[in-house]
Amino acid sequence: MDPPSYEEATTQPYTLSPSTVNDQDPPSYQAACPLGAPLPYEATTVIQQPDPFPVLTVPASPTQVIVHQPTLVSGRLDVGVRPRVAVSQPQSVHPIPICQLRDKPGLVHCSKCNQSVTTRVQRRPNSFAVTLCVVIGASLLICGCCLIPFMIPSNWVVHHYCPLCGEHLYSHDCQ
Repeated sequence: MDPPSYEEATTQPYTLSPSTVNDQDPPSYQAACPLGAPLPYEATTVIQQPDPFPVLTVPASPTQVIVHQPTLVSGRLDVGVRPRVAVSQPQSVHPIPICQLRDKPGLVHCSKCNQSVTTRVQRRPNSFAVTLCVVIGASLLICGCCLIPFMIPSNWVVHHYCPLCGEHLYSHDCQ
């Protein structure tokens, strides 16, 4: 027998067949489980699995105490803390050629002081930005619009200097 369609189920009232209606109350708990008989939900044998996370288990009784060995960390006594050891090895860093410098500081060899140094960077607007600022300021006469060319990163020149002797090493135009 197929179930009724949605239309049939929503238009017809739901009725119970006489076989599904039970006029009797269920038996009481004591009548269902006489004295001495095992309860239906009680297991006769219990198999205890080993705890996969014994560290996370809460102690069974409040009198049980977990003791950790004291550890000396940075001159003070901490309980349960293990010291961390960081090992680093020196890395060989090679200077790059001066012509490969771009808009960020780089490790180069200074020709004046003969030292390997990380350059000091100074950014200045290029001549195109200054010219464009003058043209916009003269034509639009709107206060502040002439400063827009200075906010564009491609309108800057990056100058690299040696931090030890102050020698100008290289200029990179960002265009």
